[in-house]
Amino acid sequence: MSSQSTQPNAGRAANDAKDAASRVANDAKDAAGRVANEAKDKSADAMQSLKELGSQAKTVAQDQLQKASHVAQEQMETLRDSASEYYEQGRAKAEELRSSVEGRIQQTPLQSVMIAAGIGFVLGIILTRR
Repeated sequence: MSSQSTQPNAGRAANDAKDAASRVANDAKDAAGRVANEAKDKSADAMQSLKELGSQAKTVAQDQLQKASHVAQEQMETLRDSASEYYEQGRAKAEELRSSVEGRIQQTPLQSVMIAAGIGFVLGIILTRR
């Protein structure tokens, strides 16, 4: 009788073990599903953060480009103004020199003609030798 009473207990124990294993498997499956869902959520959050960071980087880059363009434009205007000033100064000096030479020629016309003839003669010799 003891072997017969052991068999039902063994069958019950086997069923209990099977049920326990099934519960553990279901719990593991549920836990894996929760972990997978959490990973999806974290991944989606990370992707959203990356998109926002990319958008912010784009905005900063556009702002910096606009600032650099503005600075370059201001420097071009400054250079243009400086060049214009230098041109006017050079033009004034040339006019002053022309006036001075013209006055000198009027004061000493014979000497001026002789100097011009001498320069012409020297240039003629130099240019005809080539």
